Amino acid sequence: MANQHCALACRHGDCFRPGTVVDRKYRIDALVGTGGMGFVYRAWNLTLEQWVAIKVLRPEYAHDPEAAAQVANEARAMARLRGIHVGRVLDVGRTDAQCPYVVLEYLQGHTLRAELEARGRLELAQAVNVVLQACEAVAEAHAAGIVHCDLKPENLVLALAPDGTQVLKVIDFGISRRTDADPNVRPDCFAAGSPRYMAPEQLVAPESVDERADVWSLGVVLFELLTGHTPFAGDSLVAMGVKLRTAQAPSLCSVRPDLPTELENVVQRCLSRLPENRIASVAELADALSPFAEQSAIQSVRRVRRILGGGPARANVLELVELDEEDDQLPFEPTQTGCAVVAEPG
Repeated sequence: MANQHCALACRHGDCFRPGTVVDRKYRIDALVGTGGMGFVYRAWNLTLEQWVAIKVLRPEYAHDPEAAAQVANEARAMARLRGIHVGRVLDVGRTDAQCPYVVLEYLQGHTLRAELEARGRLELAQAVNVVLQACEAVAEAHAAGIVHCDLKPENLVLALAPDGTQVLKVIDFGISRRTDADPNVRPDCFAAGSPRYMAPEQLVAPESVDERADVWSLGVVLFELLTGHTPFAGDSLVAMGVKLRTAQAPSLCSVRPDLPTELENVVQRCLSRLPENRIASVAELADALSPFAEQSAIQSVRRVRRILGGGPARANVLELVELDEEDDQLPFEPTQTGCAVVAEPG
């Protein structure tokens, strides 16, 4: 796979070859990810002596102002977020050829997409715990006025902590949208993103996108984690637009009869076509998911509430024994270890 990546990079004239030192700070080790607009490399920080990931635009986009703005947008968004469930931005810069790049935290682990491919679907508590950790990251973004706009299994990473446990990381804020953005400016989230995870308003009226679009996406992710497939099929904006105007979200319990009907109600509320009928915030979503979570995940519910300044969670959450921070981890072992995980660029 690495050789295929390298061949692709060379065909496009990319100058980030193994051994190259970028900005006299980062020695390129290997190409570890490719996407429609860019490449991601593992590199060694010569000063701090640690591994990092470098996201760089393909040469054909290097001098495209819109592409460069997307790179800058991601860097600014992620740099504002400090929680443990967001991949960190470490640096930004330009190569000698004036190609913009972003230096990111290098994550050991694998994406939720890889987890689903390996396991097919997750058990209830595992899926809920994953989504609750994602809610923490999304809550922090929303508190900072940022809507992610591209939540999907590829952008949710099960990273390995130093002690070998797993922690979920939300990555790739490249098409995120500020809630205070000029409504007359056509947002990037209209032209990008993954249609199967995009809220109806993001497809047809992107200028109206707010935090509830991320609630929709988390509902789609939860449905997929529990069933192995998304509630709506279609990989184009047109196909998804038709589906969302004419089709109702399928019943979760019809696919997984072992799941409680109360959980189906939560998912259906996430997937309400009209934002005003949807679960209004990730704090409300975390609260609604708390009855199905293990005790080790209840800290996530509390933290989401604190981040967004919400009131106390429902009684069954508060009645649980207070947990130490070290207990807040995913309740299952990784299926892969030691592999680089980076967002699909672009």
